[in-house]
Amino acid sequence: MATVVVLEVVEGTLDRTEYVCTGPARYTIGRARGCYPRVPHTQDYQYVSQEHCEIEIDPPDVRVRDLGSTHGTFVNRERLPGGAAARPLGHGDLLRLTDPALGPAVGFRVHRHENPVCDVCGWTLSAGELAAGWRARVCANCRTAGWAGPGHPPRPPEAAAETALCEADALRGWELGRPRTPEAAAETVLCEADALRGWELGRKLGQGGMGVVFVIREPGTGEVRALKVMRPQAAATEAARQRFRRETANTRLLDHPHLVRSFDGGEAGGVLYFTMAYYVGGNLEERVRARGPLPLAEAVGVARGVLRALEYLQSVPVPAVPLADGSAEDADGLVHRDIKPANVLLSEPGPGADARVSDLGLAKAFQLAGRTGLTGLGDAWGTPAFMPRHQLLNYLRAGPGVDVWAAAATLYYALTGRPPRDFAAHPDPIQVVRTTLPIPLRDRASASLSVHPAFAALADLLDGVLADDGQLRYARAADFRAELDRVVG
Repeated sequence: MATVVVLEVVEGTLDRTEYVCTGPARYTIGRARGCYPRVPHTQDYQYVSQEHCEIEIDPPDVRVRDLGSTHGTFVNRERLPGGAAARPLGHGDLLRLTDPALGPAVGFRVHRHENPVCDVCGWTLSAGELAAGWRARVCANCRTAGWAGPGHPPRPPEAAAETALCEADALRGWELGRPRTPEAAAETVLCEADALRGWELGRKLGQGGMGVVFVIREPGTGEVRALKVMRPQAAATEAARQRFRRETANTRLLDHPHLVRSFDGGEAGGVLYFTMAYYVGGNLEERVRARGPLPLAEAVGVARGVLRALEYLQSVPVPAVPLADGSAEDADGLVHRDIKPANVLLSEPGPGADARVSDLGLAKAFQLAGRTGLTGLGDAWGTPAFMPRHQLLNYLRAGPGVDVWAAAATLYYALTGRPPRDFAAHPDPIQVVRTTLPIPLRDRASASLSVHPAFAALADLLDGVLADDGQLRYARAADFRAELDRVVG
């Protein structure tokens, strides 16, 4: 049974705003070393004891026990007897350390959710999906705003029509008229691709210039994957289709713990597609928007994962790259060209998640720049907010250094919630990249970030990497990661 217990911090400042448990856990809360969560040893929390109380969690059960604290542990304003047996906590209970009359303290709201089933699509949330979506009560499949209640947008009629053409004997083989929606294209793949026949289409995870990504689920086993299909509007030219095929080939070629895992791909019913692992933590951009900037150690941990993925990409053998003259040539190394928070997926919803780099739609063998015919003079694909000026001005021959710059910009975003440049300064983002410089990290850092012992050295490092004065500081991800390790430890 999927169950999640969340201790939401509603009063006081700790290292997190919430503690999410999908399995057994024991928290000893206080100011002493070794406590977790540890309450800051400051005047604001002078009434919190060194070891104040203990919370035992074995989902769905939650119990709290006072450890003989001087000023008490309170549940819904009722003080617990010191040293007595543990007291059960229910959904919605308010747990508070110290007497409310004494002033600022630490308070938790208990949230407990068990085995929810969406009454719109019937999806039973896994423990990981439940942990990721508990606050908004969002179904991981259909994105219903409430696990039980209205709000699910109706299924696109084109998608329903595609299913009918696949499943109705009298209509099998008929084709749906255009225009075609991404949902209908995804339904076609699930009907026509042998490896995916019988899988169910879920919610849309996101979309880019070429493709749209959906959740899919195998109903027999409950396995969940991500399906990327080429947008029908983007498939109008053969050059565009070749780019999508290149992404499919690159994704299937690569194997690294910090890259999104790929399963299969190809063309089904005229739709280009491939499938990938589904990560319940969402992407870094979503995480920061929902919860604010990451603590320094967590942000640097994500950046290290991105850089390890880039180290691998920059030296991976790429066999038989198709060239514009019809021949093929082996190469070593890919440049991603679109590193950004939205393309950094997280393995888990909480702190400590591993980073997975995704979306290789713009990746190319940089040794063969100008010879594949897929990038023209004057092209400038990518995301301006995470693009160095060098990439904008010389996109055709952009090398690995642009990815390192973008990784540094992604770390900057994780720490501040904003990209390095001020894009409110001009309505044209390309002009912002051409004419403005990144804002120093110190000017954007929060008070809590600024007092971190490693902040000053990290700020100097990031500001140097992001200077964007015509010279990319690091051509290789390994060099930047080594310097990051030296600075942060």
